[in-house]
Amino acid sequence: MSKMLLNLFNFNAAKQFLDILQFAFNDSSVEGNLFSHSSNPLLVMCLLYELLLMIIKKFFSLNNNCKQLMNKIIEMSILFIDSVDDENFLTTIMLERDFSGRDSLRTAVELELLDLIQAPKVEAIIKRIYNSDFEQSGNLFEMCTSYQVCFGNKNQNADIEDDYRFYKKRMIDQKPQSEWLYEIFEESMNARIKAIGMLGAMYVLITCVFYEVVIQAVSNKTPVLEKISALESVLINSGNLTEINLLLNESDRLYESIKDDADTLYAAFLVIEVLCVLNISFFFQHIVTFIFTKKLNRFYEFPTLMHFTDLILAISSVIVIDWFRSNIQKGLYSDPNLSDQEYKLRIMANFEMHLDYKFEYLFSISITCLILRIAVVLQFNEKIGPLIKIVGKLSTDFSNFFLIYVILTIMFAIVGNINFMNELEIFEGFFQSFLTVIDASLGNYDFGVFHGLINQNMVLFGEIYLMCLVLIFNILLLNFIIAILSNTYNIFDNRSNGLYLSKILSTRDELNYDQCYGAFLSAMPPINIIQLPFIPPALFFRYGDGRLRTINRFLMKIQYSIFMMVFYSLFIVVSFALIPFGWMIGIVDKVKSQTPQTPTQQKILNLGLFVPLGIPILTFDTILDLVYFWKNNFRTNLQKIIIQRENSTVSHKSLREIMSICEQFSEQKIKSVNTGRLVKIFRKKFNVNQNLQ
Repeated sequence: MSKMLLNLFNFNAAKQFLDILQFAFNDSSVEGNLFSHSSNPLLVMCLLYELLLMIIKKFFSLNNNCKQLMNKIIEMSILFIDSVDDENFLTTIMLERDFSGRDSLRTAVELELLDLIQAPKVEAIIKRIYNSDFEQSGNLFEMCTSYQVCFGNKNQNADIEDDYRFYKKRMIDQKPQSEWLYEIFEESMNARIKAIGMLGAMYVLITCVFYEVVIQAVSNKTPVLEKISALESVLINSGNLTEINLLLNESDRLYESIKDDADTLYAAFLVIEVLCVLNISFFFQHIVTFIFTKKLNRFYEFPTLMHFTDLILAISSVIVIDWFRSNIQKGLYSDPNLSDQEYKLRIMANFEMHLDYKFEYLFSISITCLILRIAVVLQFNEKIGPLIKIVGKLSTDFSNFFLIYVILTIMFAIVGNINFMNELEIFEGFFQSFLTVIDASLGNYDFGVFHGLINQNMVLFGEIYLMCLVLIFNILLLNFIIAILSNTYNIFDNRSNGLYLSKILSTRDELNYDQCYGAFLSAMPPINIIQLPFIPPALFFRYGDGRLRTINRFLMKIQYSIFMMVFYSLFIVVSFALIPFGWMIGIVDKVKSQTPQTPTQQKILNLGLFVPLGIPILTFDTILDLVYFWKNNFRTNLQKIIIQRENSTVSHKSLREIMSICEQFSEQKIKSVNTGRLVKIFRKKFNVNQNLQ
């Protein structure tokens, strides 16, 4: 309400409002305490902080007063958080939303209250939201026999292989849980972001390889195609029959030399076309996320760097697809009776005519956008994320410096161009002068360029001109930008953890799982392309419909299974690679696990059988591991981290007293009572003589 009425404030009213706040902050009484009448003091503090920022924007002369109050609010909020011992209660009040749908964490991110965000208890809550409440002490290879024999916990079981033997049933419910189990993957933003990063990195690698193959093949075939084109030009103009025959034979020889290579190049371009189609899925993800966050009344962060890069990626991919289909595929599918030889000749003719198109520029744009996307995902890494966020903060200062740099460069370029246009080649045009000044500003300068001038006054002027340029750029501006960036880095260095946590909070609404739309929000490009047929029914069914939940669960399992095929391949490779090492370590484990009480028959069965047949036994174990890998991933009833709740110390007698007082007010027709008055009555009734913490 105060924010809505702010437009009606004049300067005196705003100043009076700040005086009231200042008095309330210093009032230690229950009645005068500004936050004692609120069920969520933390949310009120955040909103009050925002209101003070708005007052600064409207009445900048009140900046100092507002800043003092804002600093007090931050101190009070941190003290309040530290005073709350019940993490469940603190989580509840931090996630309680105001009338605009924002909670304390969202408001803190928008206002960049990094000191509040990186408070230890707040950090614990954020990481709990980020990682989910599930226990995650295991790893991907919990079902891998050879891995567990080599690296497993021998304190719990000295002979791990015996428990994993292929003819024994495994108690997978007792195994440690990893973040890659389906139920955890659903709830954990951390696991899904890691999946997005891994898929993105692999996709970038594959794209780079195919782009490199195509560009290398094109560079090798271009000279031959250019030679064929030159021969055709000579053939058209030649009137000599002997020359024509020689040219035709040479042309046929060249065609034969690249015929098979042309097929390979065409197949590579087909793969490039598929990759370009998949590139569009990155921008498609933003559209889908926007639609379903709005249906859930969640916040959608816009615009961001990824919106820009993914849009550029989609546009460049569409251009490549259009060029390929309209030029390279021209005439290939128009005639169904086309012979194989004619088909290959048309491919080579199309390459000959259109291979000079500078598609490598579009490839460079695509790769740059994909790598920038990986850099954005790395912001969620606890070690690298803060550094990237600090670089983002530094870029703002650098852009201001760059503007000053450009202005001074233009000034020196104009001066150099005006005075040395006719005498020196390096200043003969404005653009050439501009490049010369940039070169000199980077330290590549030579006073000798002016010594060839006839007019000695111009030689002196040129040297003074270059001295001023070097002094301003290499000394003043260089130290200026170093000081600016150093100052900004020092400001955010101690708050780097807050920057990392704020990145998590800013994307929380977009990544939090939902039982109806979670599969659409958990998009993992480029495999999110499979969402396309499921979007219409998801938009058709009402929220909460059982069919919508079924669609969401089915789609989520499909995406999860496709992603886990990557880990499944890794699981297979590691499992079989560790079999020889598992056999040797397994023998040692079985020897150590033997005791005098161990029956002779069991010793023979365990050790005597494993020494000669250990490799085949571990191979059978590994084959069964491949089945248990999926069975373990989709297991249910996973263990959660239990946060102990403190039992209430309020007795039935206290509740009866409270109800009795409320009934007395009702009989007296009193509809509302000041909170401070209630607190005083209860303190007197219950003989409370000291402040409650």
